[in-house]
Amino acid sequence: VALPSFFLQSTFLTGMILVLYVVSSFGVEMLAGFSAAFRVESLCIVPMSALGNAMSSYTAQNLGAEQTRRVQEGYHAALRLVAFFAVLLCLGLELFCQPIMASFLGSDGTEIALQTGSSYLRFIGFFFALIGLKMSTDGLLRGSADMKMFTIANLANLSLRVVMAITLAPRFGIAFV
Repeated sequence: VALPSFFLQSTFLTGMILVLYVVSSFGVEMLAGFSAAFRVESLCIVPMSALGNAMSSYTAQNLGAEQTRRVQEGYHAALRLVAFFAVLLCLGLELFCQPIMASFLGSDGTEIALQTGSSYLRFIGFFFALIGLKMSTDGLLRGSADMKMFTIANLANLSLRVVMAITLAPRFGIAFV
């Protein structure tokens, strides 16, 4: 169960390096804004990640006790929590993305970096519900020891992100990344 998770974490980091390589082609200021926004995103997904990890343990324990109904109830409860956090994060980023970005960029942040990061956060804010859904489902799959589907879904997700960034960003710009 641990090997696919370890493999995917390593692959994810490699994929993000490739995405950062694509972003760096747009210049240092845009890379600074993208990197700062990525750090904010990393903080924002902590509740979603925690729900996914909790779902993994919860699923394994309840399947071990042959309580499949409780697994379904727990999954639905996790999705309600995902919706709550997603709305909260989206509103927070929509309303406060400029000051958040300014605090991450510091006094050296340029207007281009600020705009790049703010655009990133405004866009990604609408997708936290999907990110949370994915992480909760990942936890369900890990907890039920369905590592094949977990691995396939995560590799497809990562591959799609990297391939689209590499092929379409040069044509449509950094906003596409």
